[in-house]
Amino acid sequence: MVVLILVFILQNLRQVEVNFLVFSGRLPLGAAILCGAVAGVVITFAVGAARILQLRLVVRASSRRAERRRASPLDRPVER
Repeated sequence: MVVLILVFILQNLRQVEVNFLVFSGRLPLGAAILCGAVAGVVITFAVGAARILQLRLVVRASSRRAERRRASPLDRPVER
């Protein structure tokens, strides 16, 4: 895979101007595309990890509520 990435970058050495928000500069087209792809992977991973964490917290809170309901003496029938 690394070899394919290197071949891609070496075949796309033409300099291009890149503008992003307040940043601007010139770099090879292959490097610009690679940087964009890496940024996309990092953003996707971060959003996915945040969503997984959010779901784990929801499940944990739900199971704690269920445990409290089971352990609550008010829910048990009165024995006579």
